[in-house]
Amino acid sequence: MTGTMATQADQQRIIDALRRELEARTAELTEARAERTATAEILEVINSSPGDLAPVFDAILRNAHALCDISHGSLQLSDGEYIRAVALHGLAEPLAEILRQPRPVAEAPTVKALVQGQRYFQVDDVRKSDAPLLRVAAEVQGARTILSVPLRREGKLLGIIVCVRREVKPFTEREISLLESFATQAVLAIENARLFNETQAKTHDLEEALRYQTGSANILNVIASSPTDVKPVLQAIVESACELCGAYDAVVRLKDGDGLAFGAHHGPLQVSLGSLPFNGNSTAGRAMIERKPVHVHDLLSSDGDRFP
Repeated sequence: MTGTMATQADQQRIIDALRRELEARTAELTEARAERTATAEILEVINSSPGDLAPVFDAILRNAHALCDISHGSLQLSDGEYIRAVALHGLAEPLAEILRQPRPVAEAPTVKALVQGQRYFQVDDVRKSDAPLLRVAAEVQGARTILSVPLRREGKLLGIIVCVRREVKPFTEREISLLESFATQAVLAIENARLFNETQAKTHDLEEALRYQTGSANILNVIASSPTDVKPVLQAIVESACELCGAYDAVVRLKDGDGLAFGAHHGPLQVSLGSLPFNGNSTAGRAMIERKPVHVHDLLSSDGDRFP
């Protein structure tokens, strides 16, 4: 009887141990599935907004909050000399405003340690730290444990992901590794955005050059088709000037004795068809006298006072 009871107790212990192992493995699988889902979501955001980093950074902080049990955090970028927050999650406005302002890297002990190659920087209890900004975080936001994970590319520090807890609860190795994978995705997004914007800029330059060449070719065609008549040429010039320079009105005037005769006009403004005085009181007269472009950024500003 005693042996039977012992056997039943042993069986129950085995069943309990198997149940605990099953629960642990189920929790691990659930956690791993959540991490894969988060990674897939961030990659999808990267692909859907190649030139816009804000949605990517927001997705990273949102998933860090959900998976790593953080109360608030930030993603901060550095140009090597200064660092500032470009994305925030759950921060009170006073602290958020401080983090949005550029801060010297040399004055940030967290960043300094990461610049020197440290894998991550963790403060188990902020209240025991002497760093001014960490003390502000403790007072304003109730921060206790803070983890900073670097964004690096080719050994250069591009920024940091900062995760904060309102209790003394250091981050586990698994959580740190997950945040490091988020940092890698942030670096990927930054590089993609850089390449995308460079490509866009080059495409814009090529399109602009093509428009200029087309405009010049049109004018040359008009010159070739009317070798004895200057009026069609001048008209083509003002029309091309408006189209290529984003202007809504253009006029050509020609020096004629002591005046500036009307040559051609394109646009809605009313212009004088008669001759203008050849002096420096107009932009056309000043350009003729000085023999160089006269550019007035705003006629209603003091710059326009030269041309009554």
